[in-house]
Amino acid sequence: MNHGKIHIVEPGLEGLVRSAVDAGYLTAHTTPQQADVFLVAVPPFNGEDREPDLSFIQQAAISLAPRLEPDNLVILESTLPVGTTDLMASWLSEARPDLTFPHTVKAGSCPDVLVAYCPVTSYVNW
Repeated sequence: MNHGKIHIVEPGLEGLVRSAVDAGYLTAHTTPQQADVFLVAVPPFNGEDREPDLSFIQQAAISLAPRLEPDNLVILESTLPVGTTDLMASWLSEARPDLTFPHTVKAGSCPDVLVAYCPVTSYVNW
């Protein structure tokens, strides 16, 4: 990725990735880096039985928690059981009790860290 190469076939994507890398807008790391927005996109299932396995999401939450700051946004993107986003927010708040999250503030108050869900969608090439 850091060389502008991708491992999947998606027409036009490699050129976009290469441009973003060359311009300094995209870098890949094996550990969370400081950011304003964190996108958690990890496998939601264990092996071949396709049963939900939230341990990947829990590990991701715990590993990015030390990097969180007020005004950050954490987006969970995957096909997941109902309630998983709330569960991830709980894991984040357990790891970072010094910050507030949507489930830890009173109604009408703004939390330090926002947590959102973005379902995986299939795109059709018209």
